[in-house]
Amino acid sequence: MPSRPKSSSLPAADSAGRKPIKRPRPSLNCAECRRLKIKCDRQVPCANCVKRACAHVCPDQTLGSVKSMRHRFLQLEQGRTSPPAGPVLGSDLNPLDEAAGPSSRPQPSPNINFSTVAAEPGEASTPQAPEQTPEVGTLVMNSDGRSKFIGQSASFQWLRDETNGHLETRPPSPTRPHPSEGFPFHNHPPVDFPSLWSHLPPKDEAMYLVGCFHRHIAWNGSPILEDDLLTILRWLYTLSGIAPAKPSMAFQRLGLVYIVLALGSMLNMEVTGDDLACKEFYELSQECLVSGKFLIHNSLTTVQTLSLMAKFTAYADMRDVAWQIRGMATRIMLAMGLHRDGESWNLSSKDLNDRRRTFWETYSTDVLISGNWGRPSGLHPDLFDTQLPEDYNHGTGFEKQRCRLAMLAQEALQESLKIRSNYDKLREIWRKTLEVESATPFELRNRTALMFMVSKYPTLAEVEANTPPASTNLRLVFQSHDLIDVASTLVLSMFRPYFVHAVQEPDPSKSVYAEAYFTVIERSSMLIANLRSLHSTFPLISTRHWFFWTHAFAGAVTLATICIANPGSPLVDQVMNDLNSIISLYTSIRPDVSQMPIKRNLQWLLELRAKGLERIEAFRAGQVPENTSPASASEEMAEHLLLVGWRKKLVELGHRDADTVPDPVDPNVMSSTGLTFETPGYDFMPQLLGLTSEGPQFITPFDSTDMLDFEFNLQ
Repeated sequence: MPSRPKSSSLPAADSAGRKPIKRPRPSLNCAECRRLKIKCDRQVPCANCVKRACAHVCPDQTLGSVKSMRHRFLQLEQGRTSPPAGPVLGSDLNPLDEAAGPSSRPQPSPNINFSTVAAEPGEASTPQAPEQTPEVGTLVMNSDGRSKFIGQSASFQWLRDETNGHLETRPPSPTRPHPSEGFPFHNHPPVDFPSLWSHLPPKDEAMYLVGCFHRHIAWNGSPILEDDLLTILRWLYTLSGIAPAKPSMAFQRLGLVYIVLALGSMLNMEVTGDDLACKEFYELSQECLVSGKFLIHNSLTTVQTLSLMAKFTAYADMRDVAWQIRGMATRIMLAMGLHRDGESWNLSSKDLNDRRRTFWETYSTDVLISGNWGRPSGLHPDLFDTQLPEDYNHGTGFEKQRCRLAMLAQEALQESLKIRSNYDKLREIWRKTLEVESATPFELRNRTALMFMVSKYPTLAEVEANTPPASTNLRLVFQSHDLIDVASTLVLSMFRPYFVHAVQEPDPSKSVYAEAYFTVIERSSMLIANLRSLHSTFPLISTRHWFFWTHAFAGAVTLATICIANPGSPLVDQVMNDLNSIISLYTSIRPDVSQMPIKRNLQWLLELRAKGLERIEAFRAGQVPENTSPASASEEMAEHLLLVGWRKKLVELGHRDADTVPDPVDPNVMSSTGLTFETPGYDFMPQLLGLTSEGPQFITPFDSTDMLDFEFNLQ
């Protein structure tokens, strides 16, 4: 690096002896160092300019000059230079990154792939920008467990206030009353800690209910580990009702225990599911959150409690409330920065995995519930980089598999809820779903349901070779059935509008949407078989898990469309077998079971079967054409189409009041017409379906507004 020439600052006297003229001393420092008033090493370019990525202005120009700015703008616009290797001028260096070096920056974990679309073999992939390590924002953590996340684009006002140690949004005012901090639960003042603590049951009873929770419901995922929950429980019993030094967190931990006790009571097989203790524990959990000021003091316990509270309300048939609570949990989760992986802040392994577990349990359940509602979920996948917790790599692998399906469900929601959905993109998501299902651990494969997956397993021998024998391990049985339920419901919700489009054509097997038509039939039968298998293994416990029943009900309603809209289809006998099968399951439930959604849906299944039989009899008597589209349907036929959910009127399906309920009938024989259908077996007649794993290749635009009226409730 050349040095600048040195010159004397004092001019020599001329020969005439005149007093030398004092000239201004030339500066040896570069212009940019002079502007910033920092020491310059007087090299060209100087070390400061090299470090600040502005060597091109050294020594005579500054970054503030118009000439320099124009030069940089032209370089960027014409693409002649790459971005500087150093930090952008004016930004602050991350002291952790600077000290640790680039090799210590968190890399994407191999346990989950966040990319949603991969290039097909032989296709040129879209050029991508070089990978960068973006700023992830600021995380403020309090010693008592509270935390708050401030994004990188937050106002300096927020950054200044929050990084100075103020987790509250504003200081309390002693002179002005505040709105209720317990919104939306209560408006009355918070209750003191000893009063709420006094409602804890005896310790041995509490331990029993916690055991019921872990055995009968935590198989589906829990935001808190069993050991951590037991530690909190034991700590609470040592307090003897005395409020600790930090009451807010004590209230929230007590609320977490109460909601676990509520779920444990609901899944306690020694009592009915509507035992009053469930509601009492649930209301106590609400009181604890209110008294713990959960909207202000955000912690992992807050999100964990809300997540379990949403699960409880869903199981208690309060699904509107469950949806709203899920939204609160998601908002608080974002406020705490759980959507950014904690490794960016070098958290301890325990804190890191607790945050990851809480995030994934909350996020995945929110996505799957959103799919049931047909609503957008609360968080776009491009906005988080949280990795899976380490314990998801152990055990049966159920949690990791469920998260993968949740990511696909989010992708499907994004596409299917668009005003104009793309059928080919949905087909691509469907193929990804098949790939994820193929990666299901062997012990988590459900043989009975996969017998109906004739597109992949054409023969029973193939099913038996790729699935384990039936098990009586409760956790494995429920997890294997849940994965079938999640994947099949995902595919059914994606393809149902295209199924309806195909079923209206004279020959649905030749429709441009034939692939969706056959896939929906297959998945609907799988959902019914899945429920039948689960109920035969655990008949009492299965009735407490509502989603298996309502998703199988959705499959039955979809299949009934074939009998009503296309009574001449060669599949109507199989469809009626499936309808008889699910009606048999519904009518076999003990009278004292208190699950109202199950009892409500039985009425609709009986009505659907009666309508289907009526249409089949009329067709075989030559009274109706083989296929009747809605456009040419009579008024009576239009009413039948409304029944199976071709119009938005049946958004209330499963909730409509009725003065009378049809008398129970023989589930294996329903014949006002003399038609008899045998009890279904495992022969789904793949030769009639003609299903293949590849399916026809075609690209057809589809306007989803054509099917906006088609909807039925998946509750």
